[in-house]
Amino acid sequence: MSTFGLTLFLLSLSVCIGHESYNAEEMLKKVVEILNLLVKDKKCSTAGEVCPDGWLHYRGSCYLFPNGNLTFTFNDAEYFCNQHGSHLVHIESESENTFLKYQMRERKDSSYWTGLTDPNSKRIWTWHNSETEASFTDWSRHSPNNYDGNQYCVFMELAYNFQWNDFACENKFRAVCEKDSTGPV
Repeated sequence: MSTFGLTLFLLSLSVCIGHESYNAEEMLKKVVEILNLLVKDKKCSTAGEVCPDGWLHYRGSCYLFPNGNLTFTFNDAEYFCNQHGSHLVHIESESENTFLKYQMRERKDSSYWTGLTDPNSKRIWTWHNSETEASFTDWSRHSPNNYDGNQYCVFMELAYNFQWNDFACENKFRAVCEKDSTGPV
């Protein structure tokens, strides 16, 4: 069956789940919306890109969610990532943020450090070790707020559906490491 034929078939269906009825056209629109997010920018993966075992690949980057219950201060998390040839995650787009939130929800366990900091205490948020200002953010409704005057690091907060919050860098959360994917091995 051709893609066009399948599309017409899906559009003619209604799907009933429990007491709710879902129009196939609405479902198809949602699927297309998600697929568009996945191919929105030019960082789409290619067959030749690879990541080490235990890492997840997404759009030209590899991501490591350490196993176990390891938690770190911000600096220790960055050090851990550096030991694995990477850095704390730099989130550059909505699609990357959506990918990471999905991975975090699947793990159902904790909040996670990002590599975003305010190193000069001027409320200018830059990616650690690059001094590049964040062009995309996903702050929770109460952030950034610099509560207690010492919140210079950013984490993705479980309690707020993994939206971003500023917090004291000495607190402990899980880490997400990121590095560029490599070409064919």
